[in-house]
Amino acid sequence: GTASSYSAALFPPRSWTTVLEHPQSLDAPPVPHGLDAVFAVAASGDGTVIYQWQHDGIDLSEDGRHIGTTTSALTITQVNAAYDDGAYRCRVTGGCGTVYSNEAQLKVVKPDFDDDGDVDNQDFGHLQACMTGLTVPVQDPACMGARLDSDSDIDQTDLAKFIDCVSGPDQPYDVTCLD
Repeated sequence: GTASSYSAALFPPRSWTTVLEHPQSLDAPPVPHGLDAVFAVAASGDGTVIYQWQHDGIDLSEDGRHIGTTTSALTITQVNAAYDDGAYRCRVTGGCGTVYSNEAQLKVVKPDFDDDGDVDNQDFGHLQACMTGLTVPVQDPACMGARLDSDSDIDQTDLAKFIDCVSGPDQPYDVTCLD
């Protein structure tokens, strides 16, 4: 004989929210002061995917310097070590949960090359050893962080910016000196 079953419905499985591509760190070499930095993430999930970029765990908002804070790509315009150094990640929310991207580090060029809190003769020695001259691009990876302006060389413009930042031994320097 024949028998009939109850009708059944088949629903496709829901898709967990997933980060497919994480943002890449911008720290080796550091980003020259005054240039833009861009982080990007790719994600998928059920329904509409919502993005929220964070800096050191704090949500960013559109403010003219941070563009795309709720999109898959974040642009930080005219980076400055005083404000922008740190860890960036994206919180991604979809219909099946919230996940975070891996943190990506942003390191911005600063005149305190030895990271001891002052700008002094030791920092000057590093700058002097890295000088390339006008329009001669830096080749040594150890010197990339000595580019204090937004071009590819280390010349008199970088030296002038450095001099504006000199504080002396054991004296904190003004972190906005490159502005």
